[in-house]
Amino acid sequence: MAKQNLVAAAFKLANIWKALVNAVRDLAIHVGISPEDADAAINALEAVESAPLLARLAALILGKEPAAQVTWPCQVYAPELIPQGMSVVEDVVPTDFKVEDLEFVGVLEGKEEPVSGRVMRGRALTLGANLGLADGKRILTEQAKILAD
Repeated sequence: MAKQNLVAAAFKLANIWKALVNAVRDLAIHVGISPEDADAAINALEAVESAPLLARLAALILGKEPAAQVTWPCQVYAPELIPQGMSVVEDVVPTDFKVEDLEFVGVLEGKEEPVSGRVMRGRALTLGANLGLADGKRILTEQAKILAD
């Protein structure tokens, strides 16, 4: 019986995910976001720090506000990089890396022109280079350590 319940739950979850993906794609069309950008955003969901996102989604579904406001890492480590009047809707945990080990990796494919933020974010996730504002502050502070070649 437990196996049947698990299969039924997995089937329901797959149906919910499919409906969510379709809703995101439909909304993208209505607000002028390309299908590629919508797919990149959908793919990025799998790699996002999911607890805050799930809390917001649950609150939206229930029509309630979450009990506590989420504090993002950049609000603690790099608040001066958040523009006045803007709010942070998502961030990543600061990464453990040596600034001097960073290397340039292109994100454009073929003869592609500059890509939008969502596509770039999706590619950063694919490359394992999804850095946040706190990482950006650290890179700027230690930029002299980055080799010029």
